[in-house]
Amino acid sequence: MVKPNAFAFFSGISELKKALSILMLALFTFNLGGYYVFFWVLKTQANQELSVKLDEGHYDESQTFEIQIPLTLPYPNQSNGFERQYGQFTYQGEQYQVVKQKYENDVLTIVCLKDAKVNHLERVSNAFSETSGAQPVQEGSLNLPLKIFQDYISDITTFSNTITGWSQSI
Repeated sequence: MVKPNAFAFFSGISELKKALSILMLALFTFNLGGYYVFFWVLKTQANQELSVKLDEGHYDESQTFEIQIPLTLPYPNQSNGFERQYGQFTYQGEQYQVVKQKYENDVLTIVCLKDAKVNHLERVSNAFSETSGAQPVQEGSLNLPLKIFQDYISDITTFSNTITGWSQSI
């Protein structure tokens, strides 16, 4: 007749406590700020996916819009139609991707596309941070490297051109 080993029972409980402790530490770390990293990774993947689609030309032309900027250069520079450009910007809390641009007749034309997936991730991130009890998230907060170095980055950039007489501060 085999007697049950009491020590084996307590050994199983010890392993369960260890696994539960690891799970609780992982949950605490995620709640402490890991979700910022999680959403930052998702945003980076979404930007890469959209960039591939734009490179291949798989986007809806009706969803794009043009920005035309009068620009006088001291040397003649005419483009042969639109050229693919890379970049992104935030305007009034919405993320946009630069698709292509051309310079013609002293006008720089930039074609942009609203980045719906990144905008959705921003909204979900903000909602998650509000429900988790964290501080309210500022717009563009998923840009983690800029958030870390925000004290060292200037907020004011001024462009000016004295020939045409315009000046713009951002």
